[in-house]
Amino acid sequence: LSQIWVWERDYNHSSALWGGIGFRPDAMKSVSVAALDLNRLSYEITALQNEVPEVGIIYSDANILNIPSSMHAAYEAYEAAIYNGKAVQFVTDTQEWKMNDCKLVIVPRVEYISEAMLVTLKRYIEKGGKVLIMGEDMLKKSEHNTENNKELVDFIIVDNSQ
Repeated sequence: LSQIWVWERDYNHSSALWGGIGFRPDAMKSVSVAALDLNRLSYEITALQNEVPEVGIIYSDANILNIPSSMHAAYEAYEAAIYNGKAVQFVTDTQEWKMNDCKLVIVPRVEYISEAMLVTLKRYIEKGGKVLIMGEDMLKKSEHNTENNKELVDFIIVDNSQ
């Protein structure tokens, strides 16, 4: 939570503002303590925000919808990178450009992925980027549940492993 929008009180029980943070002193205290901590640790927090991510993790909405357990693989990849002291970012189908500055891109059990993301992964590998693929038979289907371009998938899986 980075913002709290409604601080005003409304005593009308049918109002959307009824029961907001203004009615809960414990929540107001927690927000105040968090704000003081953020101010006290502002240099450290800014340093974390400005750290350039070294590891990108592919996150595909289509994959999560079709294979809910793949979210666990994404979490494991994130956890492993963080515990090894690496700055991490998620790369989505609409933000492929985020992987360009990464030293490593992890594909955690992603079976459903857009062809645009595959093309971006291919370009990333051609520029010397490294891709770690977690799982077997990955990248095979598009977000529309059709087969992805086999040559493109083979390039990413085979050429990346050399």
